[in-house]
Amino acid sequence: MSVSNTVKTDNGIEIYENDIALYLDQYIQERDIQDMSKEPQSKWNACLLYIYKHVFKGNRDKLLYPHSRDTYNSELINDICDIYIDLCFEYDKEVSIMGFSKLTGIDTDTINTWGTGECRLGSLSTVIYKKLIANNEESLSNMLISGGRNPMKILPALNRRHNWNMGQPRGVDGAIQHRTPEQIAADYAPQIEQKDAKTETDF
Repeated sequence: MSVSNTVKTDNGIEIYENDIALYLDQYIQERDIQDMSKEPQSKWNACLLYIYKHVFKGNRDKLLYPHSRDTYNSELINDICDIYIDLCFEYDKEVSIMGFSKLTGIDTDTINTWGTGECRLGSLSTVIYKKLIANNEESLSNMLISGGRNPMKILPALNRRHNWNMGQPRGVDGAIQHRTPEQIAADYAPQIEQKDAKTETDF
């Protein structure tokens, strides 16, 4: 099931809105990928690096303000971040700072400083950082509740990065009650649904 990332104009002509979508489709076609959403995260990371090599590598100036040597264009970076997040959700992949770094070539240390306000990117820097962090949790929790993956590979990341509680309950005799990954995921379903409902009411 190959998905084209083109959009139709008013005249019915299919075009690419940006080079990221263009080279994403090119990567999928060159490797004869039928359904990117079923490919492992490592394949998605390889795709992000492929896009980087064709769009941003050797063209760092594209990401900077005009006539600037070291100041990133915050509005442009924010737009690219939105494209990246949309594609991750489209193909059921994890949103992460590392992934965004692979796509743009922006160092992860630089992105992390945006979360502490230690850069000159401007007020949008914090927005971009928080957007990546929030959507990392969202993408992982979506994977958890939608099924098809081992919850014990997702829950540790949610626990480590977003303080989800992975504690195993104990029985009356004090022994740990071992549960299947499916049972653990089911326990978290109400929590995910409540978070999704809250997100919808925030708009």
